[in-house]
Amino acid sequence: MTSIAYKKGYMACDSCWTDGGSHIQQTSLIKIIRLSSGALLGSAGDNDCRAIYTLLDKVKSFDKLPTTQQLSETKCDYSGILVFKNGEAVIIEVDQPETEDGVWKAAVYKANRGCAAVGTGAELAIGAMEAGCSAANAVAIACRWDVNSKVPVHTIPLAMKKK
Repeated sequence: MTSIAYKKGYMACDSCWTDGGSHIQQTSLIKIIRLSSGALLGSAGDNDCRAIYTLLDKVKSFDKLPTTQQLSETKCDYSGILVFKNGEAVIIEVDQPETEDGVWKAAVYKANRGCAAVGTGAELAIGAMEAGCSAANAVAIACRWDVNSKVPVHTIPLAMKKK
């Protein structure tokens, strides 16, 4: 999967791209995009999450987010951090069915502890941020211990540079 972290106006991600437990690309993949709304979205999970991106692209606030049903209908195995321009962070999760009923489940909740992380390195990154590390340093630490995360670490600021 991956390691994505957000703290104090910066989102960071690792570069690893895996499938079925194997590294499938030896390039430096950036897993953070800036949506047309100006929000940052860091994504972990399925390699093709265009359906999620389409749902979130123009959303500017928590109350305008798609419903959990709409997110579930994408059928993307997904974990993401969405940070609006005002700094409000949201965790979005869409999970594959765990039972034979075939029902996908989604959750959306505010990340209100001053930092957030998703992916297989999330617990390591959260621990590092709570100990005082930046998002970038937290992801670097996760890369040392999580087999599904690797350097280089990419960092993108929430505030866009003025032209």
